[in-house]
Amino acid sequence: MFSLATFRYKSLSIPSSPWSYGSLTSAMEAVAAFSLASNVLQVIDFAANIVSRGHKLYISADGRVEEHAVLDAALNNLTELYNTLQSTSSHKARRTRLKATPTDRQLIKLQNESEKIVKDLRSKLETVRISGPHRKWQSIYQALRSVSSDKEISRLASKLQSIRKEVDTAILVSLRHSIEDLRYRSGDDADSRNRDGNKLKEQLEEILVAIRENDWQGSNREDVNAFSKVLDVGATQNLKSRFCTSILARLYYRQLRDRAEAIPPAFKETFEWVFGGDPSSDAQTGPQSFANWLQRDDSSIYWITGKPGSGKSTLMKYISGDGRLPSLLAKWANGQTLTHASFYFWNSGSLMQMSRFGLFQALVYTCLEGNEDLIIETFAERWDQFKTFGGGRDPMEWLELRRAFNHIIADQSKKFFFAIDGLDEFDGEPKEIIELIFGVSRSNVKLCLSSRPWLPFEDAFHDRPSLLVEELTKKDISTFVHGHFTQDVGFLRLQRSEPAAAAALLDNLVEKASGVFLWVHLVVQSLLEGLSNSDHMSDLQDRLDALPGDLEALFNKILERLEPEYFKQACETFRLLRTHRTVFDNGTTEVSPTLLSMYFADGRDTTTSRKYKHLTENDIRSQVETMRRRLNARCRGFIEIDRNIVGSSAYSDRRISYLHRTARDFIESENYWPTVLRSTGHSLFKPEERWAMSYIRMYKSMPAVSYGNQLLGRCVQIARALQESTGLVQKSYLDQICEVRSKFRNSVVWPPTELVITRDISRSSLSGISGYLALALKTATPEQVKQFLHYAKSGYTLTEDDDFAKVLRYYSKSRYRRWFHRKLILAAYE
Repeated sequence: MFSLATFRYKSLSIPSSPWSYGSLTSAMEAVAAFSLASNVLQVIDFAANIVSRGHKLYISADGRVEEHAVLDAALNNLTELYNTLQSTSSHKARRTRLKATPTDRQLIKLQNESEKIVKDLRSKLETVRISGPHRKWQSIYQALRSVSSDKEISRLASKLQSIRKEVDTAILVSLRHSIEDLRYRSGDDADSRNRDGNKLKEQLEEILVAIRENDWQGSNREDVNAFSKVLDVGATQNLKSRFCTSILARLYYRQLRDRAEAIPPAFKETFEWVFGGDPSSDAQTGPQSFANWLQRDDSSIYWITGKPGSGKSTLMKYISGDGRLPSLLAKWANGQTLTHASFYFWNSGSLMQMSRFGLFQALVYTCLEGNEDLIIETFAERWDQFKTFGGGRDPMEWLELRRAFNHIIADQSKKFFFAIDGLDEFDGEPKEIIELIFGVSRSNVKLCLSSRPWLPFEDAFHDRPSLLVEELTKKDISTFVHGHFTQDVGFLRLQRSEPAAAAALLDNLVEKASGVFLWVHLVVQSLLEGLSNSDHMSDLQDRLDALPGDLEALFNKILERLEPEYFKQACETFRLLRTHRTVFDNGTTEVSPTLLSMYFADGRDTTTSRKYKHLTENDIRSQVETMRRRLNARCRGFIEIDRNIVGSSAYSDRRISYLHRTARDFIESENYWPTVLRSTGHSLFKPEERWAMSYIRMYKSMPAVSYGNQLLGRCVQIARALQESTGLVQKSYLDQICEVRSKFRNSVVWPPTELVITRDISRSSLSGISGYLALALKTATPEQVKQFLHYAKSGYTLTEDDDFAKVLRYYSKSRYRRWFHRKLILAAYE
């Protein structure tokens, strides 16, 4: 079966196979024609469906019909299809500008006709939505009758049917022409293969073979009808693909894999024991052996616990990524399909990284990715809405997400392994996450969990197989210590002259660590720094003896050793990090700042120039490196730079965060945070203003295509935070944002209108700066007000208590009252 996918033109190659194209240019023209025709078919089929007399409004499982929700979904789907059609046709126009076949011209003509019809239909639906229902509708056709006559609607339906037939004929003729270029070629051109090319070739080959074997002709009506049925099959598959893509997009969030990537990998040759690599340990060879648990049916939960900083997250990452895991689980799965997913709670991250929503979205996404049949089965009601009127794409509620997950794991023909790290970093009560865990537990589900040894977790998992990390990592810590010191030239020199003292130093270090990897990491850094200063072995031993064995006491000792000016600057960094997390944590936004944004926030000048200076790659590299060195000198290991950025290798994307949760907890504790505030002059240091300066400067200097929308959202959010903290409208600052936005878009609209045009600012953020919008509108010309309201009514659905709505409602009493009421207020509040 093939699908009528929306094809992209870049990086396409047609792999050789028994059937191959004699002319690549001819083949690509066939692809272009087929792509355009496919998108025209999607548009006209959906439009024909919603104007059909037989089409009924979707009725949800609880029997409710929400007419406006249906109209909104239909309008949104029409707009999406219309935009896709325009995008594809523009590609086609560029490709055929020099030489267009009659079929090309026919398809472009049909595409233009389709665009006109869709534009008219969208206008009618918009009018219906704005005017409001005076009675219950049973179909969109019935709703359209409130603004159009039966004759008009029938003419529209007939025109859509006519276009459909013409498209079927045109694409059949086009592909018949392509068959003439098809020839048998024995060989295999491996260099031209890629995933998109293979998929595209399979789709085209199947339909071309069907045309060739049936000898369908564009001049024969029966042949065209038969070909049309084949296209319908493909269109259905394409509809499924679009739906599945929308579901996965709804489940995915930007930070889904960030925490796993941020956890440092295990040091070489450590944690081998967890898979039975050390038979001398009773915990690994006894009945609670982790390796044995993976292979057996006797328990669904395994609990990994340990002190803060003992390496639990690193161990969980090691387990999830080791090649021995699937082979051991395969014995338990016994031939059944096995799914493996991981989640790492992180209370220094976004809300999604520490919430039940984030957990279940990540697990459901991983289970469904790449399985369209399971997606449709799991979200059957959404699929019914999508194929009926383009709906089913609204945000998921908690109960729906939970039902989806339960549906997935209810399949007893499959086995599931879930690794969930950091239960103690969950943003709710321990009791809540414990109940969720036990609610997931089933005979076909294995759960590997980790947490600190808090009493609620001990009570819940005391009778489950478990291990205490710090009891098993002494050898690992020894490996870590020796691995670092034996690579230091200074230590090797001292070791040769004082071997006994060197051995004693390392042994004392391992013993004093008491199984806490974080402690030994910081102490090793401190001792290696002493070696760089040519300390004697006795100096190193004295330094080690002076360091407290308790982790929090060690934190305090490290900070006390900072020079006064560096300590002040470190505390400024701590305040900047906390403010950034507070301002930008809306559940989905990345809350850790980048090194580049910290570079600009670290500056002492909080004024913003109106000049534009684009940063080069060398500029960015230099500034990022400067900030990295500053942080290393000031913060003494408390702050770390992400080792890897998911989906990006750019210097500008490198983020910073605390070395470990225990470090952040200590700095921001009730006991220590007053010291941070006192050292920075309390209110004399204004972190919100620093971030405002940072993001407006970045917005002016970074490439608009890659970073413009993201930075725009950050600027608006920080302006909102400043307005809330000071009680003052940040008019000058927001004026600059609007000017930059207009410059990037080469816009001709009034600058404040840019804030309501963009889809990258949340409604809550827009409401938060309603004072600025009100001031701007009061000094605007009548034409500017009208322009502003036009974009506002097309881009936002508002609630009665929305601050932005209050601003707009003020203007509903102005000279635009009649226009405003008709175009916005009724649509927004009914």
